[in-house]
Order: sequence, then structure tokens, then C-alpha cells
Amino acid sequence: MGKEIFRGHLEECFDHYIETLSFIAPKGTRGSPEAKMPLVGFCGVTISTVTRWFNQKILPIGEILIKLTCFLQLLGYRVIEFERLPQIRRNFAELIGFGLLSGQEACQLLGYKKSNSLYLVLQGKEGMSQEKKEKMWEVWKKRRVELEQRKSELEKKLVEENKDASVWQLIRRLLDIIEAGEFSAEQNWPELMVNDVFRLGTCLSDLASQKVLSTKKEVDNEKEV
Repeated sequence: MGKEIFRGHLEECFDHYIETLSFIAPKGTRGSPEAKMPLVGFCGVTISTVTRWFNQKILPIGEILIKLTCFLQLLGYRVIEFERLPQIRRNFAELIGFGLLSGQEACQLLGYKKSNSLYLVLQGKEGMSQEKKEKMWEVWKKRRVELEQRKSELEKKLVEENKDASVWQLIRRLLDIIEAGEFSAEQNWPELMVNDVFRLGTCLSDLASQKVLSTKKEVDNEKEV
């Protein structure tokens, strides 16, 4: 799991995540939809669904709630109610959260007729029989290696997606501010800010030059083929 960045109850962790993304890519800006894509892909929902969660500050339910919890945990959030779950339940919930079992498959394996009953158990709101506890442990034990591999793969993917997205969104946000006239050279800048602006300009200029050369090289290679 990622380095801890925030600890709180699920609703608090999700609010923190929303605020973080809203700072990087505010609502209505060009980068706002792209910033939500890692969550969209992980939970297997549409971007309009995630946008509704953000705008209305609401949590999903059932299987998607488990996926959201695992997504936050993977990013480095520490969801209190999830970490307080008995180990057997938490391990089994991760099989659902990381996509190795669907909610329907989990119900069939454990003998639950109603999915809501299973989700209440996995949220620590209802108890369960010893037989079901043993079954949960057996299912997890058989797939624990696969689960760890999936978690590792998704963590690497999320780190890359968030790193690239964060840099890109910050650049887009800076462009929006400058183009809107909210920050200009006519303002009084502290000396350190002047130096930072020049450094940023140099870095971006070098980056743009490297990209031009890289693109030209790709085009030349395609022509040779």
C-alpha cells in the first residue's frame, strides 16, 4: 500500500481526496475529467457517476463502496473502519475490491441469498457464522498470492497515472490562472518567486524542446519502416 497521506473515516478520506483533486483540477477546468479517470477505471463506473459523487459529496453502496475503499487504501489513505475490521473480513473484502471476485460470486461462495447481507458483514455492521468465517478464510487463502500480485500491479499503475496526471494538471491549472490574468508580471513578486519563475520557464522550455526532438525521431523511424 502507498505511504500514508491521510487517516480518517471513509467519508473523511473521500472528502480529502475530492479536495485534493479539486485543487489540482478545479471543477469546470479542462483537466477536471482526466483527473477522475484513475478512480473511474478502478471502480468500473462512468465519469458521470464519479462526478455525481464529487458534486453531491455522496458515497456509493455495495460492491462499488468496497472498490472505492480499496482504491483509497491503495493511494495511501488509511480508512479507519476498514482497518478495524477483523482480518478475515478485510482480506475477503479485498478480493472484491481488487476485482478478483464480483459481489455476486462472493455471495454464491458464502451462501448469502441477498448481497446486502454480505456487504453489511464486510462493513462490520453484522455478524456471521463460524462456517462462513472459515469459508472466507479458505477462499482468501487460495487466492492470496493472486491478490498480492493484483495489488502490486494496480499500485504501480496508479502511481504512474497520478504522477503523470498531477504534473499535467498542475501545468493546465497554471495556464488557466495566467490566461485568466490572475497572475501577471505586473504584480510585485518576491525575489525568490522571480527566480522560481525563471527556473520554471527554463525547465518547461527544455521539456518542450525534448518533446519536439522525440516526436521528430518517432516520425523519422516510421518513415524508415
